[in-house]
Amino acid sequence: MSLAPSDSDNANLVPAAAHAARPPQRNAPLSRALQIAALVLALSPMVFLIGQLWSANSGMSDVVAVERAAAAYARPLNGLLAGLVDAQYTAARTIRIDDSGIRASIGEVNGVDPAHAARLRIDQRWARINSEIEEVLRRNPAGAEAVRAFAVPVAMTREVLAWLADSSQVTRDPGSSSHLIDVGMKRVPEVLAIAGDLASLSHTAPTDPLVPILRDRISRAAQEVSAGLGAASLSPDLPLLAPLDEFTTSAATLSQATAKIDSADTLSRATARIDVELATTRVREAGLGLASAALNAFTELLDATAADLAVQQRVLLLSVGVSGLAAAALAWLLLSRRRVAAPPAPPAEEQDGASTGRRTPNFIDPRELLARR
Repeated sequence: MSLAPSDSDNANLVPAAAHAARPPQRNAPLSRALQIAALVLALSPMVFLIGQLWSANSGMSDVVAVERAAAAYARPLNGLLAGLVDAQYTAARTIRIDDSGIRASIGEVNGVDPAHAARLRIDQRWARINSEIEEVLRRNPAGAEAVRAFAVPVAMTREVLAWLADSSQVTRDPGSSSHLIDVGMKRVPEVLAIAGDLASLSHTAPTDPLVPILRDRISRAAQEVSAGLGAASLSPDLPLLAPLDEFTTSAATLSQATAKIDSADTLSRATARIDVELATTRVREAGLGLASAALNAFTELLDATAADLAVQQRVLLLSVGVSGLAAAALAWLLLSRRRVAAPPAPPAEEQDGASTGRRTPNFIDPRELLARR
């Protein structure tokens, strides 16, 4: 008796795959997207805070750059102002002036980094000053005319220095740096200009009503310089006290010397004029020394501020790096935990069927199930 299955028996064969349990369906891509979105949302406030701190740090760095540019220009401009004042007093006494010092100061101003001029927007102002100085030197005035002629470039130079001071203090609160800027770029230049007018008028017109007014103004201006530095919270290591004492003393000496120049005694008048000349030179040198000391102290404060900003930038960069690594690690963990396992390899019979281009089902004979009972 043949035990081979018939066609009708083959019809009753049950595919074994039908008995296999199907794995549950998972919505893995959507779940991973939600988790990554939650991670990004959690990190957003930290990223925003770091961005704000970086922006503030960059803004302060720009301020420091502007202040450095202002200090770089203030030094040669103060020297130029002192040279113009000296030339004014020399020409007022009808003595031929030596313009080598003035031209050297002009060269120093022109030698400052051109990027500073663009940052401070003083190109046109400096061009007008340079043109006015060349015109006065070409005219070579003397006597009372020299007082009026040199007063123009002196006033223009003071105006540029005041512009630099205002540009440097535009974002700063009142403090040590503001007082140093005020002294080095406003107060000392004011005293130098007054000293030039006072000495020149005392020689050309000692009885001019403006002379006693100038004596009062120079005394008040010197007191304001002393009060400004006294109000600043400066380090005791900064060498400012000695230049300040010399400056205030020289201003008082000039005021006293000009008060004696209108004496009726010819000998006393000649002696007073010599004293005025010496006092004028002393004021000029003391003013330049004090302005230089104030700008040096201001530069030291800028160096300290720049160092603090550099440290803050490094900390921010480190924070960005650590935050990025932490975010990448969390994202990798989320993706690796939710990764769907690959489906198992098909049986050998199915692989053989696939090689022939048709699928071979794995059938079970029902008679074999009955025989096992």
